[in-house]
Amino acid sequence: MRYDNLRAFEKHLKGAAPSHFSPLYAVIGKESYQCQKAISLLEKALCADDFALTSWDGAEVREEELMADLSARSFFSDKRLILIKQSEKLKKSTQMALEALIKKGSLPCYLIFQAATLARPTLFYKLLEKEGVILEFADLKPWEKERQLIEWAGRQAAKQCKVISYAICQRFVKGVGLDQQLIANELNKLFSFTLDKKEITWQEVENICTMNHTDSIWGLNEAIFTKNRYTAFKLIGALLQEGHPFLPLIRQLRSQFSTSLQLWTMLAEGKEEAAITEVFPYMKGHLLEKNFIQVKNYGKESLLKGLLAIDQTELTLKNSQIKESLLAEQLILQLTT
Repeated sequence: MRYDNLRAFEKHLKGAAPSHFSPLYAVIGKESYQCQKAISLLEKALCADDFALTSWDGAEVREEELMADLSARSFFSDKRLILIKQSEKLKKSTQMALEALIKKGSLPCYLIFQAATLARPTLFYKLLEKEGVILEFADLKPWEKERQLIEWAGRQAAKQCKVISYAICQRFVKGVGLDQQLIANELNKLFSFTLDKKEITWQEVENICTMNHTDSIWGLNEAIFTKNRYTAFKLIGALLQEGHPFLPLIRQLRSQFSTSLQLWTMLAEGKEEAAITEVFPYMKGHLLEKNFIQVKNYGKESLLKGLLAIDQTELTLKNSQIKESLLAEQLILQLTT
């Protein structure tokens, strides 16, 4: 059995309680916030306490130790829960040993696999789907993720009996970035400081939340798409000097490039303004015309090369000791050529 969203998975857990849970679960997704939320729901549903839960790292676990733990009994709870994080990094021999245990159909504990990704055609994935329950979050495109986070922020406000307009949620998400954990942290802060307010204004968001220098980032985006190299160098240098982390900045640029490529594709297909604003509600009138001109002048080939350059910069940032300022300058040089 397989689910692709948290709400459906939560509904499944409620329906399975208290005595029809699967002994086997897999939570697959690249977003740590969503995966941790799902695992927390599982722990709560299965009534796991500190004595019942054991966690292993798939990148480091030794097969002998893991198999011994799986067969062990607990003096403090009826059934134990074993969580294997980074399951995609399990050694092949360990994976095969687990497959053999699962095939027997008599797991002595609840077994949860957490992975960033698992290939569907593999025997391991098919076995998990057949014998257990999989929650696999979709790998969304940046513009889809942005829209999802905007709607999620609005729902979080509604749960607190507060109203935040779509336009404010949109500016808020663009300002904080597409990291759901950061958005959740800033929302909690916002709700704490507006206890007596039913409707939250942009001024309150700006005063309370930590934003990523939104105006400067918008200016940087415009400088890149108009290939104004001098201004782009100046803006990215100022952002880094002010303490803006480079990694979130790279991801903001990727989001903007992905959105622009989507816009270019829709315009090339002859989509009307109504169809475009359905996907990007904020993009209408003068703003749509401005983006259209920028995307058309920048070109599809430059957008594709830009995305590759952004991905390569992030990879270099994570795996080298090169200064952020130098990487930033190299990236700007590539994006404005």
